[in-house]
Amino acid sequence: MAKSLNERIASARATDRVTITDLEALIAEVTIERDRFIGIVSQATADSIRFELSEIERDEAAQQAERAKRNSLAMSAAIDELAAKLTAKRASEEQRARAAEKAEALAERDALAERLRTEWPAAEALIIDLLSAIKSSDARLQALRLHEISAEAMARELPGNFMRGGVHVRRLQDARLPAFAEGNDYAWPKPQRLNLDLGRAQMIADREKMRAENARWSRYVVTPPDDNREVISLATREGARTVRDAPIIGYLTEEGANLARERGCRVRPAAANVTIGLPSAAFI
Repeated sequence: MAKSLNERIASARATDRVTITDLEALIAEVTIERDRFIGIVSQATADSIRFELSEIERDEAAQQAERAKRNSLAMSAAIDELAAKLTAKRASEEQRARAAEKAEALAERDALAERLRTEWPAAEALIIDLLSAIKSSDARLQALRLHEISAEAMARELPGNFMRGGVHVRRLQDARLPAFAEGNDYAWPKPQRLNLDLGRAQMIADREKMRAENARWSRYVVTPPDDNREVISLATREGARTVRDAPIIGYLTEEGANLARERGCRVRPAAANVTIGLPSAAFI
């Protein structure tokens, strides 16, 4: 036997196992019943003050109005309680749905991470191998002065200048591929490793070379022969210079100083503070 509306309301209020669909249907049914009672209240209240009716009939109408009012209030309270339960049910269902969706998204992420760990290194190595082969092939064709299109252009069915419709097509070897497991480095182009030891050794060698070169030059005062009219060329550290009828100061190698002497010049070492015109005592 089917349960009455009051029994179904009591059952839904007493358990959490009621479904969202059942709650929605029950609330709609209770709403209709409440509205019916409200209609009865209105009609019975009007009848209770009609003098066309007998005293007994008016009393019965008043009692009917009071009973219907009580029932409408009870139905309204039931609707509020059932609606609150429905809201909580929907929120719970949404939470379960979000939790399930979250679990599914995380599982998908974990599966992708595993694929990346297992598949990307091989894919990266293959890409680098192909890009290196393209670069090597292009360099070989260029070294042999062969005006042939690149293997990349052939594979991509592009002209040798990589132009299509007046637009330059990006080359594969110009790609930048982050390294999968090497921090901020790029897998392609291959990073140029800085050899600090080699750089330090080169710096030391360059410094020694500069020191040895500086040691070859000394500061001299070169005085031309008396009554000289010939232009005498000198190879100084500052570049080619000449002396004719007046002395000059410059940096010469020992060989340069001897050549000046062979041309008749007087060549004497000069201290760093010596300038032309100072007494001869200033020379060293």
